[in-house]
Amino acid sequence: MVRVRELIKDMGNVELFEYLNSVDGHYSDYSSLYIYLSEHPPMHDYYRMMFKDIDLNCKLFLDLGPGVGDSLDVARDMGATTYFVDRDIFIGKYCENKGHGRIHLDFFKFPIPVIGRFDLVLSRGSFNVDMMNRDFPIGDLMRWLVQIGKHIIVLPTWDKGEVIEGNDYTCVGEHMEQYLESKVHQTFLAFGFDQKVTECNDRLRFPITYEYSSPL
Repeated sequence: MVRVRELIKDMGNVELFEYLNSVDGHYSDYSSLYIYLSEHPPMHDYYRMMFKDIDLNCKLFLDLGPGVGDSLDVARDMGATTYFVDRDIFIGKYCENKGHGRIHLDFFKFPIPVIGRFDLVLSRGSFNVDMMNRDFPIGDLMRWLVQIGKHIIVLPTWDKGEVIEGNDYTCVGEHMEQYLESKVHQTFLAFGFDQKVTECNDRLRFPITYEYSSPL
């Protein structure tokens, strides 16, 4: 990937997509960018709905795994200074090209350095809670999150489950019952996160939203 990083370092976003489109497999075994751009509709309205009651003017916003940066675009339009974390070099380049600040960090390698304090931290789909229930220091991740975020929104993802209306990363029935008894779910609650039913027409893919507000 060092060679690829050097190759794409001066590309704009149109050129970046054209490059991915020209490569067999589109680097899809490593990067989600091509799939996001070619198959997924823009999500600006989704994030406008999510952030509608949050004051982001002159605030700091951090997205942990931003996709093509739609959340970052919306937060910036609302007055925030925007940052993101992503290990994917293509997504990193794409969002940097849009003018968002990249923080080079792997939040699955511990100990995680404290990178400041943000008014809003978002993670949609970056935390696979089935994976974290198998063998993962979930308490360390929670401690890091509440250190860096005044307000935190987490929409976790799951292993592939039942296929419902075309969604195959769902959590329903016995899977959901087991999850609600799991270490990861209980740790979210122990750290002061509220469990909410996901809004924004995203309930099949992300049935649970966790939300945290710092008492300080």
